[in-house]
Amino acid sequence: MNFRLLVVLFGLLALTGTKFKTFAQSRIKSVPFVYVPEASEDRYNQRLKHKTLAINETDFVILSKKADSEYAIERYDANINKVWTSAILLNPGEEIEAFSKTADVVYVLSHRSDKNVGSQILTAQLVDLKTGRKLEQKKIFEAPSKSRRIGVSVSEDGSKIVAFQYLMQEDRIKAISASVYDARLQKLKDRTYNLRDISTNFSAGLKLDNQGNQFLTILSDDNTKLSVRRYINNSEEAKAMSVQLGGMFGGRKVYVFELQYFLTQEGLLYAAATCLDQGTAEYHSLKVVKFDFTAGEMAFAPEFKFTPEYLASLNKFYPDGKPVTRLEDIALSQLILTPEKDLIIIAEKKYMEGGENSNYVARELHLFTYDEYLNLAWRSVIMKNQVAPSDEGFSGISYLASYHDGALNILTLETLKGKTDLYSRTINPKNGAGEVIVPLGLNVANDKAVAYIKDFTAWLGPKTLITVSRPTKKSATLQLNKISLK
Repeated sequence: MNFRLLVVLFGLLALTGTKFKTFAQSRIKSVPFVYVPEASEDRYNQRLKHKTLAINETDFVILSKKADSEYAIERYDANINKVWTSAILLNPGEEIEAFSKTADVVYVLSHRSDKNVGSQILTAQLVDLKTGRKLEQKKIFEAPSKSRRIGVSVSEDGSKIVAFQYLMQEDRIKAISASVYDARLQKLKDRTYNLRDISTNFSAGLKLDNQGNQFLTILSDDNTKLSVRRYINNSEEAKAMSVQLGGMFGGRKVYVFELQYFLTQEGLLYAAATCLDQGTAEYHSLKVVKFDFTAGEMAFAPEFKFTPEYLASLNKFYPDGKPVTRLEDIALSQLILTPEKDLIIIAEKKYMEGGENSNYVARELHLFTYDEYLNLAWRSVIMKNQVAPSDEGFSGISYLASYHDGALNILTLETLKGKTDLYSRTINPKNGAGEVIVPLGLNVANDKAVAYIKDFTAWLGPKTLITVSRPTKKSATLQLNKISLK
């Protein structure tokens, strides 16, 4: 993988230079790793973003492709010895839809559409987490093949699954039909969400909490109005709240371009929306709403506008002398809620350089952090320039952000001062101050072959990290690495 680098700087808050700790900050143990790259048609949106799941601070499970029609779930111990392997065999045209676990089981959901019989099927395969023994394989949802692809949502702890289909009348959604299961594949609820009361075109999706409660999100009224309906399994009634995010503001017609959500287990749903000017397609503002279904009320953050001053602040950090004249390709990528109820919103610039077979690029990260009362506490920008060839898409670049040990950690694979490595940045969530950049010492190969697969990167604990990489240009094989930070 050939990565080019722009000097990395934190923006809008003070980091005046790039500083490094030494490679002695980590201890690495590696074993060979066999992996067949995914042949996804969508290189921009990855269906499976995480293929390594932590069991505890020492053990983990990995889902990896071994052949065209075969995956494997593998459990590893503290010494990254393989404890067991369970093969997952797929039919032609079948794809992995989701990968999750609970304290007792690990499972995959797979999707297959057969136009010859006119149906699409979602299948669950269940494996015992302790022994690797296959427990059950079961069809959990079926829909006509001509319908939209079956939707899937999994709760944060993996204990609940909802599969759903859109029921259409011509080109409009009239209802959503769903089935809720627990992780032992016992059906908890069949439900149909009637949406005939919405007269305008709209889009809708489902979120699921650990109790199996469903949160139906609806964007309607020409992408200006957000509504959320909460359903619990022992009642047919829904609690509903809505807010107007777009419309006419100062003579400008504004609409919601993108939404990102974070659902807590206390009935709180956070929604962040980027809004665009309909006339110019320029980024207008960032809006944040908290839906509190326990209290039955909403809270709103002050609107953050993407002003010319904001754009000018970005140009301070571009060393190539080519000023940015407008925000482009900025996508909301993640919401993180800290134990102190601070909400961190991350947006990333991601795009293709040109037409078909051109490189994929992941550039700056925009960070916005709100306190418990949705006041903007701080904002910052991390400037980066990661490039990958078209056949890899974003599988090895972009970033991994997580909150642990009282700090926000961001991992990126980059080439700094001629050294390609996985770099760690630790950020104070209260004020945005950043510590020095720490290279983890992987010595990742910097060439056109696959050298790092971000999907396998996972934290087992605050000081233990799992990655998959290729160490040198001369090496043809990947390695599974356990990195222990000192």
